[in-house]
Amino acid sequence: MKNFFTRTTLILFSLFAFSSSYAQTFPYFLEVETDTYTDIEEATELTSVGDNWDDPEYNVPIGFDFEFYGGTYNSILFFGLGGMIAFQDPYTNDSVNLLSPYFDDLADIENLNPANQSTISYSTEGLPGEQILKIQWKDCGFYEEIFGTAGTANNTLNFQLWLYEGTNNIEVRFGPSVLPDAATIHDYGTPVIGIIEGYSLNSESFENFWHLRGSIETPTMFNSDVSIIYSYSIPGLDAEPEDGRVYRFATVPTSIVAPTQSLELNVYPTIVTEEFFVEVNEELLNKKTQVSVLNNLGQVIYTSIITNVKERLDTSNFTAGIYYVRINNENGLGTKKIIKN
Repeated sequence: MKNFFTRTTLILFSLFAFSSSYAQTFPYFLEVETDTYTDIEEATELTSVGDNWDDPEYNVPIGFDFEFYGGTYNSILFFGLGGMIAFQDPYTNDSVNLLSPYFDDLADIENLNPANQSTISYSTEGLPGEQILKIQWKDCGFYEEIFGTAGTANNTLNFQLWLYEGTNNIEVRFGPSVLPDAATIHDYGTPVIGIIEGYSLNSESFENFWHLRGSIETPTMFNSDVSIIYSYSIPGLDAEPEDGRVYRFATVPTSIVAPTQSLELNVYPTIVTEEFFVEVNEELLNKKTQVSVLNNLGQVIYTSIITNVKERLDTSNFTAGIYYVRINNENGLGTKKIIKN
């Protein structure tokens, strides 16, 4: 066994349980639902044939600014076990926070069978202001099985991690996995999904490990300490998440955000030369609604507060290309695309 780190909608707002005496509160709303799982299209492959990965370390650009535990980040680092994500380099920082979409020692099944491969890939999708970083683990195997006495690769796992721009929500989505030996393949006894606070590589310790516990349909958020981790027994989920299961760590309950998340705007013409116009509902004028123009790299090149239901924007100094017009206030945002000739 390897070292600890080197290897129908249901919404639950505050079903939190604690295994230790920590007074901290999990800073997200836990939401559980089901949704159709689809593979990521046009993804950037991190793995390659013949690399036989185990404990991979990849740097991945997020594609936008993402807030996590008080910090703002534009890239992430795969660290340690195959399903661990860090927002800061654990080798150069005394304390980092980690995402664990699936806490187990994942490995490439190509280590055992050259005809097959486990892949890790990513894609940033959507318009600026509404983008999602999607990371996909496809047909991943388990170190204990592949390198164990049996030397088999009968169990494979499919899941994705989604990070949302703007809301800073986190989702773990599960696909069609093949896990006939689920009771015996886990390093730590059960499927574990969560967030690790204040991890120190030097001391191999952390402040809190928040993770899901119990039923896959109605889990609670549990807080394990280091002693439980090093006993190689974590009270995680009772079963493997099925195809389509989604676990969301939301900064604001989506039941509140969803009805007002999309703001209506009309932009014309959409193919412009010298100017274009933005029209909004009059009610938005009293809500400090901001209009911005972003280039195709997501950089804001113009911004102002809307004071009229019809605003004229000058594009005479814009270079030719694709731009995004965005309005936003405390209730949500809306985006349209234009093309400058």
